[in-house]
Amino acid sequence: MVRQPDGQGADTLRWAEGLSVADLQQVLPTLWTNFRGPIHAFGKVACLSLFKRAGFLTNGPELPTQPPTIYRGEIRSPGQHGISWTTNERVARSYARGYTTVDVTVVVSATVQPGSILAMFSEESEVVVDPDALGPIKEEGQFPYFPPPQFLTGRWWEFRDIGSM
Repeated sequence: MVRQPDGQGADTLRWAEGLSVADLQQVLPTLWTNFRGPIHAFGKVACLSLFKRAGFLTNGPELPTQPPTIYRGEIRSPGQHGISWTTNERVARSYARGYTTVDVTVVVSATVQPGSILAMFSEESEVVVDPDALGPIKEEGQFPYFPPPQFLTGRWWEFRDIGSM
């Protein structure tokens, strides 16, 4: 059994990079599905490197025999797509809605050749791919930017409760 370090970010990445391929195959699915926003902690290039080194990973879903359509909900940023996609359009829409307080968001779709799929996880019907291996990316829809209410922005902890004044 491989023991994972307690830290996040750079320490965990250095630890994972030092694992044998067999240990990486054992640990990476759990590490990936239990981190919230692993790309933000480790970076896209580092995550892709780990997945490519491990080979195809899955915690249940089988590798499709035909190119599937995959979806992603993200902040609109042309040409800047992440590695985590889903076969479930509703999941992608949920992610897009979740970022509307940051900027305009979109749901995009693409097809991917089965040999370019790095991993498939049952949680959220996730498909991990190198975005450079995708077919044409199509915008399926967008959600407008909804700025958060003023009282939730800035240094919110300095605001006083009106009832205590």
